[in-house]
Amino acid sequence: MGLVKLPNINDYWYKNPMYRNEYIVRVIKKDRFLMILKFWHFSKQNEQGISSDKLHKIRDVFEMIVAEFKKVLQPGKVLVIDESMVPWRGRLQFRQYIKNTHCYGVKLNKLCTPDGYTYNIIVYTGKETVAEKSIMVRKQ
Repeated sequence: MGLVKLPNINDYWYKNPMYRNEYIVRVIKKDRFLMILKFWHFSKQNEQGISSDKLHKIRDVFEMIVAEFKKVLQPGKVLVIDESMVPWRGRLQFRQYIKNTHCYGVKLNKLCTPDGYTYNIIVYTGKETVAEKSIMVRKQ
């Protein structure tokens, strides 16, 4: 679905062979896919109430991914700070608009090696308070 983009999720299971994706149809039924999409969560934060962390729904998975990045490679003396934009047009409280790029998306600040390996990522979720910044520094 990331490679072949159709206007509607239901189009991947469409009867017309022009739109129908045979690989997806063989792998999973439409109703099962939609049910998984509806109920798939990465955190139990929904049950615990509202959090001030804007990434609270994916924080645990995100931290596991970054921890794996750090295990793979020990960086040298030279590091690069990179600002990246992940295209995103959906509803998101911290979606950014930057003219002359992908326009809308999620802004990432990455710590990389000169070869381009990502060692650490911070997702820009909007203006933070001084207390939030000090917590982020202590975590790292």
